[in-house]
Amino acid sequence: MSDASVWSAVLAATAAGLWAWRRWHYPSFWYLVGYPITAVSVRASWRRVALGCGLTKKRQRWWFTTVPGAIASTGIVRVKRRFQRVAVDTKPFMWLPLPTRYGWRVTLHTLEGQTPGDYADAAERLAHSWGVHAVRVSSPGRGGWCFRRPSATRWSRSTTSRRRRSC
Repeated sequence: MSDASVWSAVLAATAAGLWAWRRWHYPSFWYLVGYPITAVSVRASWRRVALGCGLTKKRQRWWFTTVPGAIASTGIVRVKRRFQRVAVDTKPFMWLPLPTRYGWRVTLHTLEGQTPGDYADAAERLAHSWGVHAVRVSSPGRGGWCFRRPSATRWSRSTTSRRRRSC
């Protein structure tokens, strides 16, 4: 057999094994495969998602910048380097997403001036940005918010009777 056919057979067997694992024992598949991929993508996209959902605040930071100086008689631009105050978008701090049985939850710290209404209004935009069924916002304590991706379609008889944690 050629190398290409061996590799395609291995790839097909791996895909079939992953499909069967996900089909017949979803919780273990979620914890070992789905959650790590989701956690990395949520953390990597948080800055862009927070900026797009209007959850960032402008802060003044000292930044080392280059400013064009006067133009010399030869037409060459001189560049001055200096520190100056620059407006920078600051995102709320996000902890690592924690797995639940069929979803995940993440705790974050709010910035000054943010209210619960800001996060409740942005919940639908967050769900769309992350490609999840829904996002629920709850406040476990002062100054922090918890986003939960609830289970969309997976319910078993044992999970409906359990009491859900607030966050």
